[in-house]
Amino acid sequence: MQVQKKNSNSPAITQWQLGEWIALANNPKDELLAIAAQLETGQLNAAESQVFQQADKATKIQMLVSALHNTLGRSALLLNKQEEAHSHFTQALEQGPYPGDPQLLAPLRMAHQASQLGIGLNNLTGLQLHLTQASQTSEQQTPLTKQLYGFLDQLLIKLAEEGKTLQLDGMPVFNGKDPFMAGKTVMALAYWVTEYTAGDPITGKRIHLARKIIKLLENQPATSWGAFFYLKGLKQLHKSGLLDACFSVNHLIQLKDQLHWNTFVDPKTYQLKSKPTNFYQVAYAIAQLRFQIGWEGAEPSYSLLEALQNHYEDVSGEFGFADETKGKGRYDRYSFLLVAEIAQRMREAGMPLPNTLKKNLRSSADYVLINLNEQGDGFQYGRSIGAYGDTAFLEILTAAAWYGLLSPEEMHAAHYFSCLCTQKFIDYWWDEQRGTVNLWEDGRVTDGYRGKHRILGENFSLIYQHLYTQNIWQELGYSEAKLSKKEYQSWLKQLPKATLTWFHKGKEGDSQQALFTYRDKDRIFNLPLVNGEEYVRHSTYLPIPYTREVIQGQPDTEVPLLLPVIQEPTGEGLWPVGRFTEISLQQEAEGYTLTWQQELSDNLLLLTRYQFSQGKIEREDTLKGEGSTLHAVCMQWPDTLKIDADEKLHKEMKLSFKGYQIAANGIEACYQTDKNTSLNELKLGWSLAY
Repeated sequence: MQVQKKNSNSPAITQWQLGEWIALANNPKDELLAIAAQLETGQLNAAESQVFQQADKATKIQMLVSALHNTLGRSALLLNKQEEAHSHFTQALEQGPYPGDPQLLAPLRMAHQASQLGIGLNNLTGLQLHLTQASQTSEQQTPLTKQLYGFLDQLLIKLAEEGKTLQLDGMPVFNGKDPFMAGKTVMALAYWVTEYTAGDPITGKRIHLARKIIKLLENQPATSWGAFFYLKGLKQLHKSGLLDACFSVNHLIQLKDQLHWNTFVDPKTYQLKSKPTNFYQVAYAIAQLRFQIGWEGAEPSYSLLEALQNHYEDVSGEFGFADETKGKGRYDRYSFLLVAEIAQRMREAGMPLPNTLKKNLRSSADYVLINLNEQGDGFQYGRSIGAYGDTAFLEILTAAAWYGLLSPEEMHAAHYFSCLCTQKFIDYWWDEQRGTVNLWEDGRVTDGYRGKHRILGENFSLIYQHLYTQNIWQELGYSEAKLSKKEYQSWLKQLPKATLTWFHKGKEGDSQQALFTYRDKDRIFNLPLVNGEEYVRHSTYLPIPYTREVIQGQPDTEVPLLLPVIQEPTGEGLWPVGRFTEISLQQEAEGYTLTWQQELSDNLLLLTRYQFSQGKIEREDTLKGEGSTLHAVCMQWPDTLKIDADEKLHKEMKLSFKGYQIAANGIEACYQTDKNTSLNELKLGWSLAY
């Protein structure tokens, strides 16, 4: 019997699932559940109410059968027949008035019934219920997934052996600075323990080690993303019939209260508590997982899904990309990824994707497809790029593929790229000598959010993202590539050379945001024209053409790379970032011209022109002052670029960097004027040959 009403009282549902009969019998908000409690507590006259009398015959029978099994389960507990008790409680849950996962709920109900009968919970702590499970076959592994499982094996064995003294690349893992580590570790354990069939000797050994690791995690925090990953791990373990082998009943009871969305969402209003609005999808995922395993009713997941969809509509704007700054125009990796993450959560819940979200997911996939490459590279600008910039492409492509939004040719190319991306993770981001992913050493840098203090969790989340996306491709029939290398290269060649992806056009004169993509043979340039609120001056958000190994920003640094910075007589520095208007892309005989303008102050206007042609990029800035005064114009070069100090003003400067040549016109390091010099027009520029 599936009674799944949106307005059902979720505390009553939980009371029924755990067997808190006295409280439930007096709860008038859900008559069907109250009747179940009355049957359990012997209140037969109350149960023979008008509602019960009017219920259909099948419902009456199911209610009585559920009550009978619960009574038999309580009797078996009194006789210390624990496996028999578990069997009856499982059947009681299966026959009862609300859906839930009997395998996960039965030990919890058993614990509550034992408590009501005066049987100490300590007697159940070590209970391992040897349920008969159908033999499960592990997924057919590809060479890529075998290597990913190998990384999990290496890390988890080391964790089991060294415990809380574990260090990875010199960083103590249990440092108290990663609130998501416990959840990510349980998720990693779930993948690792379920790699082979339940009866395989390797699985038995891994279960033994998993118990040791889980013991280490008992007092570790697991909030928001941590709770989400934790619940995903629990779901995967019980789906494979191994949850009871890894977790004690007492621990599951503790986790039921701990792994909750209400730690960062108001349970009455469903408003976030001091969290970025993208955490709605985390809250929804937690509520949905709790519902799936029977820890609460459907109401929270319904309400949070509604809040999530409302949030996405509020921030997605006219072109379907999420602005996380509430109208201030910060568009980056997450603007494309958010809809894919929502789609992945709905896929996991077995839900269809609404048409509006399908349209927006296709828009994100369009951008990813025109940026596919032979290196496995992902997003090149904004926050959380690098390894997570790569996996963002994977998550967007697999979500679009799963919901049937890609053509067969796009599917083949997307899968080929996904394999390149995972191979890049194995060859580049994983450091065999260090025994860990390397996001922080040898010239690699992350923002503070993904600092090295989160090293273990970053290992597990990156491995997970590659594993689950590769598994989706296998489910879609891609156990191996359906394109040869030559065919993939041919597909890349037919992609458009230049594309302007709009985020916000607005009305005439409004600030605009867009992203320019330029392909020249095997090199891709991304030039973002976005605001960034507190990130607007970060070197990863500047209006410059980012491309691998040549022009790359450094997270959490404010350096105006390749931009003219205007110093007024007051000493104030004006950066030409944000507030773009009149954005235009034109195709010309020699290539493509991208132009825009910016009002830097009441009297200063900057007109910028980029010329993209084969093997060369030119930038020209025209600064118009309309009689205003100007103290200096400076341009900052990367530290690795060498400027010849003997070059004179207005002479071309040539700078070499890894075989690439940059030339600048109009300024040296700084164009200096006499104090209060009047400015009408000044032209500046640089070019890049590659």
